[in-house]
Order: sequence, then C-alpha cells, then structure tokens
Amino acid sequence: MPRPKKNPLIRQKEFINVAKKLFISNGYESTSIKEIMSKVGKNCCSPSVFYYYFKSKENLYQVVIEEYLDDYISKIESFLDETSLEFDMKMFEFISLFVDAVLKMKDLIYKSSSVKNRSFILDLKTRITQRSIKIWEKILSELPWETDIDTEIASAYIVGGITEISYNFVFDKNIEDSKKSFIKNMDALVSNTLNMPQKIRNILSKKVERLYNG
Repeated sequence: MPRPKKNPLIRQKEFINVAKKLFISNGYESTSIKEIMSKVGKNCCSPSVFYYYFKSKENLYQVVIEEYLDDYISKIESFLDETSLEFDMKMFEFISLFVDAVLKMKDLIYKSSSVKNRSFILDLKTRITQRSIKIWEKILSELPWETDIDTEIASAYIVGGITEISYNFVFDKNIEDSKKSFIKNMDALVSNTLNMPQKIRNILSKKVERLYNG
C-alpha cells in the first residue's frame, strides 16, 4: 500500500475534523467514507489513503469521539487551573462548558444498540470518569465554605451521577424536554452534594436557568 506524501499526522487530523462535522450534521449512518474523503480534498480520492489511517468508518468514529472528549476534559482542566473567578461564576462557566460538550455529543454519538457500540461507549465512560473525578477533587478542595464532606467519595458520587444523567440525556430523543431536566438535575446534584450555602445556590441556579431558557 503506497504511503501518502502528506505529513501523516496532518492528514489524519484532517480526516478526524471532517468526520466530526459530518457525523454531527448528517449522523453516523448517513455519512459515508466516500463523502469524508471528498471533503478532505481531491488528493484523497483513493480508499487506500483512508484505510492507511483507519481500519473502518467505525474506527474513525471512535477516534473522533475519544479526541472530542479528551479535548473537552483538557479544556476544563485548563479553565480550572487558570481562572480567578468567584466560585458561583466559576461553577457556572464550568457547567456551561459541560452542557455545551454534552449537547454536541448528543448529535455526534452513534446511538446503535449493537453490543460492540454499547461496549465502546461503556469503556469510554469508564476512562472519562477517572479524569473527571480528579477535576471534581480539585473543585472540592477549593470550596469557599466550611464542609466536612469526604472529597474523594463526594467527587466519585458527583461524577457517577452526572455521567448517568448525561448518558440518559444523550440517548433521549426528546431533546427539548430532556435538556431542561438534564441541566436542572445536574445543578441539583452538585448543589446538594456540596452542601452549597443557600445564597450561592440561588445565585448559581439563576445563572444556570439561562442555559435552558435561552
């Protein structure tokens, strides 16, 4: 099989970026390898070029999902490391980033009930959970109020709850009704678990309302 002349990493990234856009706009099943190659460019007209980078369309889809989630987690980690915002605004921005990521994931994710696809998603959930727990441990270590909650246990509980809420939302076909429930349930889970003072809770809830009321 001939090697592509273009830098392999650059060409592979082009495939990933194009596929992500097409999966979001057309859905996984309605997007073909031929269409992906066409969008990547005229120098990518041979299927051998595609298969040099990916075993199949499903393999490309998995790479797209993994990279998308990795970029999201990295963005959250950077935001928390750099921000000097007050806690309620920090939490609002954090929730906003998360909601935006999940909304895009709802369009991107392939909702096949096949054992292979479900196994991939479950494995992905497990890997993302570990990094998410670290993020929440950092948030809990910087709470601006006194609390006696166990940071490790509370972080795992929050991540487990949010993961389940997000999973149900992503696979719910009624997006308008489920979006509001998804955001409100996540807000309530976080506020209750952190024993958030009522004043901060009220401020945060009013901000969060904007995410589902427009």
